[in-house]
Amino acid sequence: MPVLLLMSLNKSLNNDIMIDRDNFTIGRSCGCQFLLDNAFVSKIHFRIRFSMPDGSQLPDGQAFFIDDLSRNGTFLNNEKIGNESAKPIKPGDIIHILRACEDTQDKYFSFKGNI
Repeated sequence: MPVLLLMSLNKSLNNDIMIDRDNFTIGRSCGCQFLLDNAFVSKIHFRIRFSMPDGSQLPDGQAFFIDDLSRNGTFLNNEKIGNESAKPIKPGDIIHILRACEDTQDKYFSFKGNI
C-alpha cells in the first residue's frame, strides 16, 4: 500500500498528515479522516486516492490523485484544480487550500507532498 506524507508549510499549523489509505478525505466534517476547523474549508474539501473511481489501479507511474470536492477551491502548484476535477500528484507538489499564492510559507493551509 502506498503512503503519502503531506507536510505542513504553515508555521502556525504543526500537523503533518500521513495518508496510508485510499480515499483519504480532508475537510471540516467530522466524517473526514483529517479535520480542518475553518469556515472557508468545505465539509469535504479534497480527497487523496490511490485508485481509479471504479477501484482499479492507477496507471503505471501515477501513485496518487487529488480530487477537488470544495466550493472555495483547492490548488495544486498554484493552479486551481476545479470542483469535481482530479489531478495526479507527485513528490514536491504543493497543495493549497482556499487560494493559490506565491508565498506558501505564511498561508494558512498549505501542504507539500512527499513519498
